[in-house]
Amino acid sequence: MTGRHSRGRSGAGAATDAPGHQHCEQSSPDSASSGALLSLLGDTYARQILALLVEQPRTGQELGAATEMSRPTIYRRLERLVEHGLVRTEMQFDPDGHHRKQFHATVDGFEFSLGEDGIDSQARRPDADLPDDHQ
Repeated sequence: MTGRHSRGRSGAGAATDAPGHQHCEQSSPDSASSGALLSLLGDTYARQILALLVEQPRTGQELGAATEMSRPTIYRRLERLVEHGLVRTEMQFDPDGHHRKQFHATVDGFEFSLGEDGIDSQARRPDADLPDDHQ
């Protein structure tokens, strides 16, 4: 995106040069507290975007076509989802020189439980056998 500035993200992004000329960016969800996750998932727009990305990876334009959200609303929610490690971005370059970000869900569900120490959460990841714990 041109002309946008972004706030700092938790975790370091990683770049990879795959055969499809892709650049991946993902933050670590390990620092996200259960309260922060509940707050983010309490946002109807963020939940709707995440649900669409669980179905399949999409670009911002594709998310706009699938929802009635404004472009700024979509990108603000995507930024928060990336910051919390629930979504990763992948830059895709086509032969014509155009590039676009595609967004991928890094989770496909959550489990929250109440305990003596507060609320604990576990994220189910589609590409891992074990869930990540968030406390």
